[in-house]
Amino acid sequence: MIKEQNILLYKFYCHEIDILNDIESCRELMALFLTTTTRDVLDILLHDFHSWQIQCSDIPQYSNFDVAILRVPQILVVKEDGVDFVQMGFMLDSATKKTGANMKYGENHAKTASLLALSSIVNSKVYPSLLAKEWNVLSDKQKKVVLPKLCLYCKLFQNYYALGANEEILIKLMSCLSESTLKRRKSNCIQIISKIDTAMTNEF
Repeated sequence: MIKEQNILLYKFYCHEIDILNDIESCRELMALFLTTTTRDVLDILLHDFHSWQIQCSDIPQYSNFDVAILRVPQILVVKEDGVDFVQMGFMLDSATKKTGANMKYGENHAKTASLLALSSIVNSKVYPSLLAKEWNVLSDKQKKVVLPKLCLYCKLFQNYYALGANEEILIKLMSCLSESTLKRRKSNCIQIISKIDTAMTNEF
């Protein structure tokens, strides 16, 4: 039985969309992330857990994780009407690139942000999430506390911890990808898993 104060967290990890459309719920979530350990969050989300069907879109792909979790939400604060992937790519890296490269760079980092509930993507256009607005005002120290809990919003990592948390399981969960794509994205996944594991080890 989940305690009443943890129901909001449970609903968040079940991807109940209504929560992310309510600013008060997002504020309450952020307060809970700051006061609940990553291990306790994992216990909550695994309560009566049913594995997700993992799609390729559930697997993060990025060049720089900080760009996805910091720069994307910052840009969207002043672009509430949304930006397309090409615009996002240019704003993240203004170095001269071909349009296709800009689009891919913007798409990869925007989609990674969305896997952590820090952006919303509709019809190939990126919008700020209400949770991202709360995230943007946190201090660097607070973001370090909250980040592993946002990482666990990603369905891939929920399944990973539910099924035993080892490399064999990770590869199996990523089997929807081609072998070459799996190799590229695996390092991204391991980096995020490391952040979650480190949090659980260091929290007390």
